[in-house]
Amino acid sequence: MKLLVVLTQYKRKHLEKQLIQIEKQTIKPDYLVVFQNENHVDIDNLKTKYNFIHIKSDYNTKYFGRFAACFTFPVDICMVLDADIIPGTNCLK
Repeated sequence: MKLLVVLTQYKRKHLEKQLIQIEKQTIKPDYLVVFQNENHVDIDNLKTKYNFIHIKSDYNTKYFGRFAACFTFPVDICMVLDADIIPGTNCLK
C-alpha cells in the first residue's frame, strides 16, 4: 500500500512541528506534500531540512487545491492534514 500525506500551510506557523511529527511516525509516507495557499510563510529553509514536495498557489484555492493534489499521485491512501493539526506518533498507523 502506498501512502500520501498532504500538509496544508496557510497563515498558521505549525509546519515544522507537523514535519517533525511526520518523521516520528511508525509508518512512513511514500510521498509527503506541503500544499501552500498564498504566500504567508517562506518555507525554503524547511525544504532543505525535510524531504517533501512543495506545491504553492499564489491564489487561495481553499480546500480544493489540497484535495486535488491527491489525484496526482499513484497511491492507495491519502491523508490530508489541515494547518492546525499536529499528528501524534501513530497517526498514520
